[in-house]
Amino acid sequence: MNLGSLKISSIVLLAGVLSVACGSRHDGPMLKGHIEGITPDQEAYLVYSPYGDPLSNVYEKIDLDSLGNFEFNPQLPEGTDFMEAEVNIDGMNYGAYLAKGATTVMNVNLTDMAEGYATVNFSGDNVDINTAVNTAAQAYDFM
Repeated sequence: MNLGSLKISSIVLLAGVLSVACGSRHDGPMLKGHIEGITPDQEAYLVYSPYGDPLSNVYEKIDLDSLGNFEFNPQLPEGTDFMEAEVNIDGMNYGAYLAKGATTVMNVNLTDMAEGYATVNFSGDNVDINTAVNTAAQAYDFM
């Protein structure tokens, strides 16, 4: 093997290692959200079960900043790569799909209600899955 091909092989190997290391790293929250139009007498909760069992749901009050933003970054159990969560406002559920290494951005607009539900838009990772999970959360009461 000559010196030129050794250099090229080393560069390719180093690039592969760096791409795996950089690709698997994720420092951001799993869910970033914004709730538009929430009033002081309304409370919002995150409802989730890391194990997927509705009977073991955890309810956490969402602490909104002054602009209506929040972040949620749960610790998933070992061997679990995703979970579904819901933002509950006044008994209305808005679902989201949270995956390890991905960030879902969820915008809930309470000032633009259609058929009793707020308008919800997703951006970030897994937009199509989030839209489907949100539709299911609004259509069914899993309890």
